[in-house]
Amino acid sequence: MKQHTNDFKNELINMGKEIDSIITYDNNGTTVTLHDELYSISLHYDGGLLKSIMKQLDVESSVEIPLETVINYKLGIKVNGDFEYLDYGNYVVYKTEKKEDSNTYLLTCYDKMLYAMKQNEDLEIIYPITIKNYLNAIANKINLQLNADNFYNKDKEIPAELYLGLDYTYRDILDEIAQATGSIILLNQNDEIELKYLNTIQDTINENYLKDINVKFGEKYGPINSVVLSRAGESDNVYLRDEQSVIENGLCEIKIIDNQIMNLNDRSDYLQGILVAIDGIEYYLNDFTSPGILFLECTDYYNVTIGENTYKCLMLNDEINITSGIEEIIHTNMPDESETDYEKADKTDRRINQTYIIVDKQNQIIESVVSNVNTQNNKISQITQTVDELNTKIQDIADITIAGETMQASLQLDNINQSEPISINIHPITTNISYLYPRDNLYPSDSLYMHNRILRFIRTYQEGGETLTENIDYEIPDDLLYYDSNNYDEFILNYDSQTCQVRKKCKYNADGTVGLLTNEVVTDYTPYPEILLGDGDYEIKLIGYNIGYLAVRLMAQNIYTTQFATKAELSSSITQTADAINLEVNKKVGKAELCSQISVRPEDIIISGNRLSIQSTNFTLTPEGIITARRSKFTRHIFSLFKYY
Repeated sequence: MKQHTNDFKNELINMGKEIDSIITYDNNGTTVTLHDELYSISLHYDGGLLKSIMKQLDVESSVEIPLETVINYKLGIKVNGDFEYLDYGNYVVYKTEKKEDSNTYLLTCYDKMLYAMKQNEDLEIIYPITIKNYLNAIANKINLQLNADNFYNKDKEIPAELYLGLDYTYRDILDEIAQATGSIILLNQNDEIELKYLNTIQDTINENYLKDINVKFGEKYGPINSVVLSRAGESDNVYLRDEQSVIENGLCEIKIIDNQIMNLNDRSDYLQGILVAIDGIEYYLNDFTSPGILFLECTDYYNVTIGENTYKCLMLNDEINITSGIEEIIHTNMPDESETDYEKADKTDRRINQTYIIVDKQNQIIESVVSNVNTQNNKISQITQTVDELNTKIQDIADITIAGETMQASLQLDNINQSEPISINIHPITTNISYLYPRDNLYPSDSLYMHNRILRFIRTYQEGGETLTENIDYEIPDDLLYYDSNNYDEFILNYDSQTCQVRKKCKYNADGTVGLLTNEVVTDYTPYPEILLGDGDYEIKLIGYNIGYLAVRLMAQNIYTTQFATKAELSSSITQTADAINLEVNKKVGKAELCSQISVRPEDIIISGNRLSIQSTNFTLTPEGIITARRSKFTRHIFSLFKYY
C-alpha cells in the first residue's frame, strides 16, 4: 500500500477533487518536468499468483520524450490547499507515436521489468547455485538490483544450466522462480527486484468509493490448500496438501506445470515452501469501477463493504485512467483451474508411474520413456533417437532404503535391515530442540520427559518366539533453535558422505530469547557417530516433543541383497549407430560393480563362405548357431538372441 494520509483518502470520494500529474526525467544532466504538457495518463498491470509482473504507463503529451528515457510519474490530489502526491515509480519509454490530428505524442512506457524481456544468455556462474544467488545473477545481467533476503526455497540448489539455448527470456525465468518460491515477482519504487507475498492491510473500502455502473462480486476463490507439481504432459504429478483445510473447506489446488527448476527428481523438496507461502489464500472474484482508490498496490489484501456484506479482496489487476478526472478499474479473476487424480500422484518422486514421449525439435531428439517407480524400485524402459544414433536402455534400480518424514517429531519405519541410518535431518518448528533442566528439588515423573536433544530409535523385533523391544538413543550434539519459518537451526547426518553437521542460523540473546546470527555457522562433528541398528521395526522420535521436523532414511530388508549397500542396479543397453553396435549389461550392488560389454564394428567382421567371424569378441556366427571360445552363461544367452533374430 502506498503511503497516504486519511485526508487524502477522504478527498478521493469528492466529485470535485483537484488532481495533478507530474512526469520528470533527466535530459543530459538537466531535470525536465512535464505538467501542463500532459493530456492523459493510463497506469495498468495484469498480475496473477506465482508470476512476474510488468507495469505499463501510457502517456499523451504535447512533448515527445526520446526512446529509452527513464521517466518518473507522480499523481497528486489537493488536500487542505496543497497537493499530496503518490509516487508510481519509474518507467522506460518504449514507443512513441505522433497523432497528427491533435499534434500530440502517444508514449508507451514500461517499468524496468522491460530489461528482462530479452533472450537469456550465459550468466557466467558456477553450478550448483542456490536460487537466491541465481536470481541475483539474473538481476546483475539485466542491470537491476535484488532486494530479497529471505524467501521460501531460497537455498534450494539449481544443479546445472537449465535455460541457455532454449527460447526463454529472463522474464520467463523469473516466472518460474516465482513458482518455485511461491511468490509474485515485481519491481519496487527503487527499481529493485522483490519477491512479494500477500500483504494484509487494515483498510476497508465502502460503497462511496465505487461507481454503481459496474460493481460485481462473484464467488469466493480458495482457500488454497494443495500444491501440485506436474511434468510430462501432466501425467507425472507430486503434491502436498493441507489435509485439515481440505477436510474443512474442500480441495483448492494450484498446479505448476513443466517448471524447469522443479523438473528433476528433487521436485518434492520444493513443495513445503510453496505450500507455506500460499496456504490459505482466499478472495472474492470482483470487477468494479471506482472514482479512484489509488493507494492500493499489487499483492495487497483489503476489504470492500457494501451494505451488510464485506468482501475480502486481493489486488492483482489494476487500471487507472487520468484525464480531467480519475477512473480506476479493478478486477480479480478466477485462476486457471486444475483437478489432479491424486490416486495416480504421490508426495514424492520416489513413486511415480510414467509413460511419455518428449520431442525436442531444437536438438532433433525423440525420447520415449515407460517407467514404474515406487519407494524401493525404479524400472525404466527408455529409447532415445537422434539423426545419428538409436539408443535403447532397460534399467531396474532398487533403492534398498526406506524413508519417512514428519512434522510431529515421531515416525514409524518397518522391516529394517541391520545397518546404520543412511540419513537424518532434524529442525525445530516453533519450539527449540534444546535441553531444559529442572530445579534440584524438582524431579519429572517416569512418563514425563523434559525438553532434551535425544533422538530415540525404538526397535521391535522377534527372538525365540518372543516380541522384544530395544531403545537406541542418539544425542543431537547442539541445541537447535527456532526464530521463524525461514530461520532455524538444522541437524544433518549423511552416511554416504560420512558427515554429521549442525547448521546454525540462530543464537540466544542476553535475555534468553532467540535472535539471528549475522552469518550461518556450520559445525562438523567428528568422528562420524556410530548408530548401530538391528533387524526389526522402528519408531523414531524426538523424546519430549510433539512437534518438530524429522526426516530419516534407513536400509530396508529386500530381495536384492543382504549387504550393507543402499542401492542395487541392473541395466542393459544397446547403442546403434551407422558404423557400430554396442551392447552392455551392468550389475551394481553398493560399490561392487560387474560389467559385460560387446562392441561390433565393420572392421571387426570377417565373412568367409557361410561363416561370419567377429574378431574382437572371439566368436563366430554360422547358420547353425554361434561358436565362441568364451562359453560363459552370459555370452551364450546374448548370442542366442542374435541367432533368434
